[in-house]
Amino acid sequence: MIALWLALAFLFAVLAYVLLYPFTIRINSIQDRYSFSITPVIQMDLIMGDGSPLLLLRVCMIPFRIRPRKGTHPGMLFSGLTGREEKKDSTGRKKKDAGKRIRAIYLFCCGLIRSFRLKRLVLTFDTGNYPLNARLVPVLTMFHGSKTDISINFLDQNYVDIQIQSRLVHILWHGILLYLRVRRAGIKH
Repeated sequence: MIALWLALAFLFAVLAYVLLYPFTIRINSIQDRYSFSITPVIQMDLIMGDGSPLLLLRVCMIPFRIRPRKGTHPGMLFSGLTGREEKKDSTGRKKKDAGKRIRAIYLFCCGLIRSFRLKRLVLTFDTGNYPLNARLVPVLTMFHGSKTDISINFLDQNYVDIQIQSRLVHILWHGILLYLRVRRAGIKH
């Protein structure tokens, strides 16, 4: 009986840790590296090398290397998905709850974006037009700070390095709010 209570307490602690501990998403186009991590528990890195992606997965410090078969790409995962048909009333017009559904999804997306915190942003680009680049240099120096660095280079290179952080509990909270808004408005799926 005590072992059961200890197991439940351990599972509850792990669940609370995953919900409350911040996770980090990092996009680095300089090295073609994309990562997601909940620091000591899960870390995933997607490295886009010479045309063949490599997924490095670390779960509780146990590493896994996953390389997809040749000829597959991420778009193939979603090739079988099709959109829903629009519901129409007896006169042939679209139902009016489509606008309510779009508004609820818009509010969810806004809340989801607000739940993320920017930790680092490095954006370097070249427009290919030297006079325009020269005009943009003083404007973009205003965006240089401790977390952000947006700059122009004259080397015809474009890259971004962004690191954002959030907590799973914030995302779940916005999902619950979306569900309640949809239920209150009476929108059917």
